[in-house]
Amino acid sequence: MGKKSGLLTMVFSVLGIVMVASMFNTILTSLGTLLATDGATDFLVLSTVIGLAPTILLLTMLGGGAYGFYKGQKATGEADASGLIRIVFGALMVILFVSMFGTVITSMHLVWANAGDNGTVDNTSVWIALRTVSSIMPTILFLGGIFAGVATSVSGVRSRRRRGRLI
Repeated sequence: MGKKSGLLTMVFSVLGIVMVASMFNTILTSLGTLLATDGATDFLVLSTVIGLAPTILLLTMLGGGAYGFYKGQKATGEADASGLIRIVFGALMVILFVSMFGTVITSMHLVWANAGDNGTVDNTSVWIALRTVSSIMPTILFLGGIFAGVATSVSGVRSRRRRGRLI
């Protein structure tokens, strides 16, 4: 990854996390349609794989976004001479993340509700561990987003101090 693509990677990773959380209910509905297809339960282990799929997809997609942010942050470590970009970007990221987090909560609540067990296609009990994961995930995302923004700003401050410039 080039030094100049680090900030762009960080921005797209944050937007990707919000987008995955916002659109995940569509994936869940599509998987529910697969389970409701005539004969889907006749195939060996298919219902178990489809039952695990949303949990694995959610963890993989959100983990991938976090990893992309981490790699982008590493790439920007040496890219800006003063660290001022990282200070400003960290502050903006906290503001943006908190502002957009309502969308994440609403979307994750839909996933949590659809992982329930009242017997309909959208609310089926076959989503293995999804209800537990989707009840914990918003807290992890919120704390991770705030921590990432603060850590980005702190790395910028440290970079400026090493170069003899104060904030």
